[in-house]
Amino acid sequence: MRFDRLPILLAILLFCSLLPLSASAAAESTGTIKKRIRVDIDSNGSKIELHPGDEIQIELQGAGATGYAWYFDELDNDFFELIHEGRKIHEKSKELVGSPTLYTWVFKAQKIGKSVIKMSYYRIWEGRDSAVRRFEVEINIIP
Repeated sequence: MRFDRLPILLAILLFCSLLPLSASAAAESTGTIKKRIRVDIDSNGSKIELHPGDEIQIELQGAGATGYAWYFDELDNDFFELIHEGRKIHEKSKELVGSPTLYTWVFKAQKIGKSVIKMSYYRIWEGRDSAVRRFEVEINIIP
């Protein structure tokens, strides 16, 4: 191996280690994730069954730079462990105020029981009562 290529190889390895694992790759590597369920605004009001170790991925659309954001109204940390939180602005419209933004959260189910995840979309300075959208899923974590 030529040593002048070593920095490039190290950079590639570092980059690959930072990439998120897909659900199937994560399940294979840790053996704890049984499945990942993806929900979005169309899942509003739905009831979902999970097992401990399963993951739920919540994806909700918003508009960037408008002051609006999604906030949790109800989330029981005894039932859910936050694995990932992020947001992604649509590539083609990054320069535009109010560009479509995808907010994402991934939670791992922790223990058996029933819980609800409730969220509201509002400007923080206007308060929760001014929410223009709401999202709620009921989750039953079964053995």
